[in-house]
Amino acid sequence: MCEAPSELRCVLCTNRLSPVLPALVNTAGLSLVGLVHPAQTLDSINAIRQHTTAKIPLFEYLPEHSHKLADFLHDVNAQLLVVHGFQHIIPQAILEQCPGVNLHPSLLPAYPGLNPWQEQLQANPTTGGYTVHMLSPKADAGTILAQAEFPWPRHSVNLLQIRDDSLRNCGIPLLIKTLLKFTTTK
Repeated sequence: MCEAPSELRCVLCTNRLSPVLPALVNTAGLSLVGLVHPAQTLDSINAIRQHTTAKIPLFEYLPEHSHKLADFLHDVNAQLLVVHGFQHIIPQAILEQCPGVNLHPSLLPAYPGLNPWQEQLQANPTTGGYTVHMLSPKADAGTILAQAEFPWPRHSVNLLQIRDDSLRNCGIPLLIKTLLKFTTTK
């Protein structure tokens, strides 16, 4: 690549439809050029496809075929993987080709792994938060780029509402702000 494009070309890796998808599509300076989704959840893939206005290429991910992800990333000319709610580790060889960031729903290093929401609910913290960190071959262990916290609701045990509200009000703004910093360093 001789010249950096005016927009950061991102590929979103996710297991579910979330407000992260339209946020990436609708943010100036970012270009969502691909989606990576586990192949075994076709209903979720169809829901994601219905909620995208652009024709975004989709890669159906299976860990045993992760080597094919490299070809997909090359074909869409991806510059950065953006991971949210994707319960697979991206292999190091892929990260060497295309670095990535993860939006994790806790203030790392607290509550790493697959169940941060449930663990926080059980711990009854006073604050929750989000961390944007670089992907690494070990789950939630990459360099922390940014964090933001929110007050943990004292009177709500509706975990889905806490998750969805905090994602919209805290997580997505943090992610977008962090991603836009990548566009200024290119």
